[in-house]
Amino acid sequence: MKTFSTVVVALDDSLPAQRAAAFAAELAKREGALLRCCTAIDPLTPRIARAIPLLASNDAAKRGIDARAQIVEGEPVTAISAYAAAHDASAIVVGTHGRRGLNRVVLGSVACGLLRMATVPVFVVGAEARIDGDGPIVAAVDGSAPSAAALAVATALAQSEATTLHLVHVFDDHDLARIPDHPGYDPVVAHERAMSETRRELNTIAETVRAQSPTLTAEMPEGDPVAETILAAVHLNARFIAVGTHARNAMGRFLSGSVAEQLIRESTVPVMVVKAPR
Repeated sequence: MKTFSTVVVALDDSLPAQRAAAFAAELAKREGALLRCCTAIDPLTPRIARAIPLLASNDAAKRGIDARAQIVEGEPVTAISAYAAAHDASAIVVGTHGRRGLNRVVLGSVACGLLRMATVPVFVVGAEARIDGDGPIVAAVDGSAPSAAALAVATALAQSEATTLHLVHVFDDHDLARIPDHPGYDPVVAHERAMSETRRELNTIAETVRAQSPTLTAEMPEGDPVAETILAAVHLNARFIAVGTHARNAMGRFLSGSVAEQLIRESTVPVMVVKAPR
C-alpha cells in the first residue's frame, strides 16, 4: 500500500521550482501517485508563465506518471493551499532559494506560507539540492512529538517504496555547558550519562521502527544537530531528510530558528517537513 495518493507541486518560472517539479515527479512515480502541477497567477502574470504546469505535467507523463496541470488565480499560498485541500493532496512539494545565513523571509514567501498552512507533509527543494539521491530516507529523530510525526511518515514511505530508513539522533552537549559547577559535579561523568541516555533513546526508537519491518540503519553523531544531519544525508546520498516541527508558534508562523527551519535553509538534500498533531 502506497503512502501518498496525490502529490501537488507548486510551480513558477524559477530554478528551484524546476527542481521541485523533477523531485515531485520522482516521488509520484515511486508512490504510484497522481501528480498535480499547479501554478498561481494574477492579472499581471506573463502569458508564458501560464504554460508552466502543462509543460511539467507533459514531462511527467513521458515518464509514465499520471499527471494533471492546473492554473489557479489569487495569492499563491492561499490559492495553492486551497487547491491542495480540494484535491485531497497527500503531500506538497515546493522549491525555495534557501540562501544560507539569512532570515526566514529569504526561504521564499510561498515556501514559508505553505509550511505554515499545510496540514500534510511538505517537501522543500532548494535551488542547489541534489534531487537524484538513490540512498536511504534520513529521519532526524530526538524523541519529541514532532520527531515522531515525521518518523511515522518516513517509515511508511520506506515500507511502501522498499527502501532503507536511516535514523540520525545527534547528541548535542551544548546544554551541558550551561550547568553551573557545584561540589561533586563532574563534567565528564555528566557527558557520559547524557550520551548513554541519548543512545538508549535511539535504541528504543529503532526497536519500535524495526517492528514495522523497513530496512533500518541508525547513527548517533555528536555535534550540531543541523550540520550533523545534513552531513549524514550527503554522505549516504539520501533521497531526502524527514524532520518534524510543531504546528505553529503563538504568532501563527512557521517556527523560525527551529531545527526544521535551519535544515530547509542549509540542506543540500530535499527536506520533508511534517507537523506534529495538535
